[in-house]
Amino acid sequence: MGEFGETPNVKTRAIPSRAIEGKGSMEGVTVREVSPNNNLLQERPTGNGRDDLDCMDNMQSYGLNGHKITKSVITNISPIDTWFMSNSGNGKARQRYHEWQLDTLATPTANAQIEGDTKSATAITATTRTGNYCQNLSKEFLITEDEELVDKAGRVSEISYQTQKKMKELARDIEYALLLNASAVSGATSIARQLKGFVGWVTTNTYTGTATGNANSLTATNIRSTLQKVWAQGGSPQHLLCGGFQKSAISSMTTSNTKFVDAPKKMAIDSVDVYDTDFGRVAIHLSHILDGTSNTTKGYVLVFGDMSLWQKAWLKPVKKTQLPIAALASFFTIEASVTLESRQEAGAGIMSNLTVA
Repeated sequence: MGEFGETPNVKTRAIPSRAIEGKGSMEGVTVREVSPNNNLLQERPTGNGRDDLDCMDNMQSYGLNGHKITKSVITNISPIDTWFMSNSGNGKARQRYHEWQLDTLATPTANAQIEGDTKSATAITATTRTGNYCQNLSKEFLITEDEELVDKAGRVSEISYQTQKKMKELARDIEYALLLNASAVSGATSIARQLKGFVGWVTTNTYTGTATGNANSLTATNIRSTLQKVWAQGGSPQHLLCGGFQKSAISSMTTSNTKFVDAPKKMAIDSVDVYDTDFGRVAIHLSHILDGTSNTTKGYVLVFGDMSLWQKAWLKPVKKTQLPIAALASFFTIEASVTLESRQEAGAGIMSNLTVA
């Protein structure tokens, strides 16, 4: 006698592995199902091994919540390009209102002197004093003690992960301010200081579409006209910064050297990354900041010359600080205070109010 007694052709629900694998048959065998205390629940004959398996409760993987995450990866494709921030210089600000001086050369004129003539001094033109306000920018995050301790998918430390993420977000905010802040704000008790950005500084060399509603297309003519203005002021145009629509407009310009086929590589070239003009060879750079939701932003093409004419002055470099909080959590701020030093805005240019769609 076995545990449940020995009855001919009767078995418990423990099905032989060979039947499960399709290598045996259970035809003519009775399956006895018993409760944990050995009370008979059901006794039935089987047809074949496959039929009996089909009668079993079917728990599919779709209904399970306990699966381990197969990829411990967090994917984020948000753009993080900061061309202007990366290519402008760095300096130190020592006051909330950062100042510097500008100067220009006298206009060229006929200059022929009599031999042995008596000389007389001419009045000296004073330098121009100008400045910009330092803008405070910050990103904050709070992580509870439990959140930092538990196992997490895609990262070991939530504090480290959020620090890296907020650093990138802050860099994009700084790029936005450096490029697009139209005016400076001195600030007050309840008003934040604001730096004046590139579009606020550049006033000498501009092209503005005359039609309303961003109805002026970007053309080779207005690019050349703006570059000529920069050159005439003594600048050396070297870079164009624009969003995706304006970059496509430049690539679509029908000049003799914009498109060609590289036959050996079987590759068609349908873009322009370097624009060779009468006033210098200009590299074209894409900016996600200039490809934002605003038509005003999308309508810009920014012209840069010597990049040493633009410098970031940091009153407070980017740093992370842990703040006090009355809870079992860690509270952090990542902050910076910076302004934009425009050493000579006439060395740059702006095209605006361009077609965006």
